[in-house]
Amino acid sequence: MSVIGITSHDSQRSGIVVSSTTKKARIIGNLCYGNRKDYVNQGGWGIVCSVDTQDVLVNSNICVGNQTGGITIDTYPEGGGSSIDSRVNVVGNIINGLYNDTYSTTGITLNDATHAIVSSNNIYKVGQGILCTDAKFANVSGNTIQDVSNFFVQFLRSHDSSFSASNICDGCNVTGGAALRFIDTDRF
Repeated sequence: MSVIGITSHDSQRSGIVVSSTTKKARIIGNLCYGNRKDYVNQGGWGIVCSVDTQDVLVNSNICVGNQTGGITIDTYPEGGGSSIDSRVNVVGNIINGLYNDTYSTTGITLNDATHAIVSSNNIYKVGQGILCTDAKFANVSGNTIQDVSNFFVQFLRSHDSSFSASNICDGCNVTGGAALRFIDTDRF
């Protein structure tokens, strides 16, 4: 399944959504802006891949001014159960999180992704740059993350993952916190 060259704007949920056991999704060269949360406070993302999504490439997209954030990859299995080997690549995207003069929550989120590469993305004006929760074998490298209000990168329960010195992190006004967070994460 491929989504290429689409413009999504001002949606009352999220811009592009791929979910429910989609395999081999390619989301390339899209523009997503102004997407906001719905009446039950869900959505607000530029691009969403969720529920058992596998073999995903999210490349060369521009996500600007989405209320919650730019890109979220949520590969938690439907109904719980064991994680799947998701194989995710989030590469070369531009995310500007400024929404109605306020920073959106997150640039890129990886939830439960296994064998993930997050590389060469430019993320700015967000609360948190990259958030990895329950990710395994995630490689975060070569990203530029600027002007964040909370943290650049956080690994939460994300084992056997890596954050390389090739990332550029500049402009975090965290007071009493940490710009890079590694919480309950082993074999880093």
